[in-house]
Amino acid sequence: MELSRKGFYQRHDGRTTFRRRYNYYYDDNNDDWEEVYVMKLFIKKVSNIILLNDTSPYSSEGIYRVTVSDENGREFSTSRQIGTPEPEWNEDIEICFSSCPIGQNLTLMVVRENCYVDPGTSTGEVVVGRATIPVPLKLSRKGFYQRHDGRTTFRRRYNYYYDDNNDDWEEVYVMKLFIKKVSNIILLNDTSPYSSEGIYRVTVSDENGREFSTSRQIGTPEPEWNEDIEICFSSCPIGQNLTLMVVRENCYVDPGTSTGEVVVGRATIPVPLKVRRKQERIIELVKLVGVEKKVEAQISFQISLRRRRYYMD
Repeated sequence: MELSRKGFYQRHDGRTTFRRRYNYYYDDNNDDWEEVYVMKLFIKKVSNIILLNDTSPYSSEGIYRVTVSDENGREFSTSRQIGTPEPEWNEDIEICFSSCPIGQNLTLMVVRENCYVDPGTSTGEVVVGRATIPVPLKLSRKGFYQRHDGRTTFRRRYNYYYDDNNDDWEEVYVMKLFIKKVSNIILLNDTSPYSSEGIYRVTVSDENGREFSTSRQIGTPEPEWNEDIEICFSSCPIGQNLTLMVVRENCYVDPGTSTGEVVVGRATIPVPLKVRRKQERIIELVKLVGVEKKVEAQISFQISLRRRRYYMD
């Protein structure tokens, strides 16, 4: 697990200079810069998971995922893996923070799906283990440079250091999806105790199976979030599609909803074709009922794609 700081600059116009060896552009007259903190959590595997008296049809090979939640209620999840007693992922969870998160704690949970061994697991999900993970106290410095020969050069206006001999740099693409609200979600004949005020969350999945989720919000017919989902890509994601789903929890209106979760609408969102441009969008949600069928609900959001380059110590 590592915590890094990433600084990047946005060009609008004016004089642009190319810094040799780095393939890195900067603008002397540009004060529009942003710094974020990125915590990378590389999930390897879980050892010795055994549930006794498991009546699930998947008792021999459990279906597991790892979720990580921060103190703001954002939830991040690995893909689903099959395997007992040692499910294995070997994949990253990356969490972006707009301010320094040192001192915060994260909640990690290992969740087994389609499991009905314990009392009260009507949703089919069992938390087989959890842990509290503190954010690392030491920062892996990324986004500023110090010369190793003792001579430090200061880049005016930016408080920005660079190293002429440092070729250890990395570039990532970050797609920011600002979820606003969903309009006109109505479920008829809802037998859930929360029928008047549904519990909703929005999930976004990429083509690699990574899943990102908003917090849970209560509200019908217009649940509102006004929160960001940030997805980091190690290579250019232009051309990829994301799957967005609005999920209602504790809902037993539709047949087959023994888990209590119903996908009330979904949409396919293409990654923006241009870097840095923000797009305001309102799209219709569809629901799978045999074949895709349009529903009246709509989701509004803002989407943007940025490229961030930083240097590593």
